[in-house]
Amino acid sequence: MDLDTTTIYYHAFYSLTRRSRLSISVPDLKSAHLEPSTNISIDTPHFHRNYSLSLLCCNLLPNTESTLREHLERRLRRTTDLFTVGHCANIQLAGDGSTLSTFSLAIGHPDIGEFIVCFLAPSSVALDAFCSELTLYAKELLPYIDEELSNLETTVEFYLSGWPVSSIEYVGRVIDASNNDASLLACIIYASFMSIPVNIHGTGSAWSNNLRLKSDVEKLIAACSLPDLKSPMTTRNDSLDEAILNLCVSDEGLSIENDNFKLETTRFCSQWASILRDMRTAGCEKLRNSIESMKLKVIQELNSLKRLTRDAESDYYNLYILFSVIKRCGNGSVLLHILQSASECDSSTSSESSEILRLVADHVEYTGGFMNTHLVT
Repeated sequence: MDLDTTTIYYHAFYSLTRRSRLSISVPDLKSAHLEPSTNISIDTPHFHRNYSLSLLCCNLLPNTESTLREHLERRLRRTTDLFTVGHCANIQLAGDGSTLSTFSLAIGHPDIGEFIVCFLAPSSVALDAFCSELTLYAKELLPYIDEELSNLETTVEFYLSGWPVSSIEYVGRVIDASNNDASLLACIIYASFMSIPVNIHGTGSAWSNNLRLKSDVEKLIAACSLPDLKSPMTTRNDSLDEAILNLCVSDEGLSIENDNFKLETTRFCSQWASILRDMRTAGCEKLRNSIESMKLKVIQELNSLKRLTRDAESDYYNLYILFSVIKRCGNGSVLLHILQSASECDSSTSSESSEILRLVADHVEYTGGFMNTHLVT
């Protein structure tokens, strides 16, 4: 199920002007050689920034826009985090008391100026689930803004109005394009975890009309990735066709060209792919939250295996437990790859831990590989 067409989604675009005034603390009065009657601002011993917002375009009612502006001004007085990360919050409208979910981000260009981009939805749509996607979409607005701001009602307005389709619906479109093939979704999840390059191509009208699908797959890969843990493949696996997942867009949808890749995915990836496929009609937010639940499960398993690895440095029984868990857990190749990559990149990891992981990897291969029986149909 895509976005409810009866739900109205909103956007607002502001220019941001900074005005700075010097603030001198009380102990600095004597050193500043100022008479007590001199008009000064007593705050903190640094420049205090005032921000002025000017509305450039929006599709909000005046009272809603006024509430949003007040929210932004309060936020800017307290912190400048709008300039580094997107901020999600709920605002309550004064008239009917209804609540809107909001996302705000400050963007800027040295030749054009600074702006604040806002996206709003009914409170039933939790925009914080899509914070990373909305941040990317807001930043990609900059190339569409000219120095004279002459295209606000055309190009900029058109781009801003497309945020729900681009930033929220993409997971559902990939599921639809896969023709409900959970094995294809499992390959995408597996490639995301393993940081395997994904090559997406097509031919003819199917390709020219589905460039959005390429972007959707890339967003799904980014959503499934573990940013703090991912690293390039450190070892080559020839069975993965030089560790590249080749996807093709055709009139029939999305397909995998190197079918042998399906044999390398894990039972864990296959199970979660089935969950996403079966939740297609549950809504975009639940799909996105399921992806986060999947990643949380991986992180929890990694933390457990890290503790086992440390214990295995001095205890052979724990070494056997570590080997058994990695071999039989259903996601061993992913977990072992991440652990080994982390040990190579992290100087704080002991040489004993790295050797333990190498021994486990060798013994898994010696005993026939990981136990990844697939149950996906």
